[in-house]
Amino acid sequence: ILTCVINNFFFFLSSVYLVKIDVILPCSSKKKDNLTHEVFDWKKNYDKEVFLYVKGKHYNNGKTGQDEDFKNRVDFFEDQLQFGNASIRIKKTKLTDSGIYRIKVKGKKYNELNVTMVDAKLGLIP
Repeated sequence: ILTCVINNFFFFLSSVYLVKIDVILPCSSKKKDNLTHEVFDWKKNYDKEVFLYVKGKHYNNGKTGQDEDFKNRVDFFEDQLQFGNASIRIKKTKLTDSGIYRIKVKGKKYNELNVTMVDAKLGLIP
């Protein structure tokens, strides 16, 4: 697993996970900027809305627009926003969750996270 620092945020560039588990996609500010009153937007494959947080409003509290594939499957760490943590958790992952995940924080683009889901029983890599 590789890590890098870009614009004061660091990412894993490529990760492999088993299906049917909860997976955390990390994004944390190196300077621990308070993100409570900011905007961050996670997308998959550049267009699927995974999770959007807008100054306290998000998909888990009435905000609309989340892709059906991710409804009721994505959490974030609200108590960690004040410490610069914009990570998300995808619950009960599937092979179809494989893809490129990108996050914009404060309107800026940050590096991508390439996620590959693997079924341990079948040895499948999509």
